[in-house]
Amino acid sequence: MWARSVSGSCVPSVASGQMGNTQTVIMGHYLACAIVSNGQSKCWGYNHYGTLGIGGTSNKGDNANEMGANLPYTQWSQPVQYISGRSFASTWALMEDGTIEGAGYGTDGGFCVENSYNQYTPVTVNTGSKVVKSLIGGKWHVCILADDDQGTEQLYCWGQNAYGQLGHGNSDSNYGTGSDQCGDYLIPTDLGSNLPEKKLIAMGTDHTCVVFVDNRMKCWGRNHKAQLGLGHRTDVGRASDDMGDNLPFVDIGDWVPKEVHMTFAATCLFTTTDQVVCWGFRSDGHCGVPGDDSYIGDEEEHMGNNLQAIDFGSHTDGSKISITNGVWTSALLCGSERSRRCLLGQM
Repeated sequence: MWARSVSGSCVPSVASGQMGNTQTVIMGHYLACAIVSNGQSKCWGYNHYGTLGIGGTSNKGDNANEMGANLPYTQWSQPVQYISGRSFASTWALMEDGTIEGAGYGTDGGFCVENSYNQYTPVTVNTGSKVVKSLIGGKWHVCILADDDQGTEQLYCWGQNAYGQLGHGNSDSNYGTGSDQCGDYLIPTDLGSNLPEKKLIAMGTDHTCVVFVDNRMKCWGRNHKAQLGLGHRTDVGRASDDMGDNLPFVDIGDWVPKEVHMTFAATCLFTTTDQVVCWGFRSDGHCGVPGDDSYIGDEEEHMGNNLQAIDFGSHTDGSKISITNGVWTSALLCGSERSRRCLLGQM
């Protein structure tokens, strides 16, 4: 799973107007986008950096006569396959032909267009000759999965790198604004040798995680709240010896992830047993597990089979279960006809 969507049945009709059948809804930090059957999209919410991709910087959805037929389409050059981005600042889309376009905040190089300007309408992201298989956007950084020249599947990331979230093994503050950083100059993230195929990729605000098909997991980036689950609270990915075979696997014990969801300060697994386990900032309820420690995952004994599943009470009516997340919160969605939202934590 590369991007999490919520059923279009939850979208109020006022959002879409006469745009056709809503296929997918994507939630960012302060905005949302709906994709319809013809591959067009409409986005609403915070637009200070041009994130909605409609030209200009006016927010949409907070005043009368801004929604429905009055809400403009995002100005993509062609139909989109899906939209990614957990940010209030940037939005990226994988296009029908496999290219990537983006709009919004450009200072950190998130659009790889060799400048640091904000983009008020979508621009084509320079990924060179790479054929993009998957796209996942974070708050300030973005990654793609693509084959290199030898046909080996690689993870390529660019954008902000203040905490090592790109996995480049350096402390450069950002990557993607220089002529020698984009296109075929994109650097593959070194996750180590003799690894199987990647099963899941997920991003928090400033950290990144990969689950492989053998259900082992690696995470890197910001770790001030123990969100990497590595038994300490030191950032990983900024030093040359952090990555590759030196990057340890996260100890998730016998838990088998089928989804990974990440907030600013926590990482959660939705497991094959339909349970949720989290680590990171325990205070304020982020991990959904009561306790005296401020963090889960800053000590090795917190991890593995010691990870506690969150208690959601009874939901054994045979309904479907899914999990979604925001900047500071996560939610379990459970219900057959109408979803019940069970908050895990709040700011």
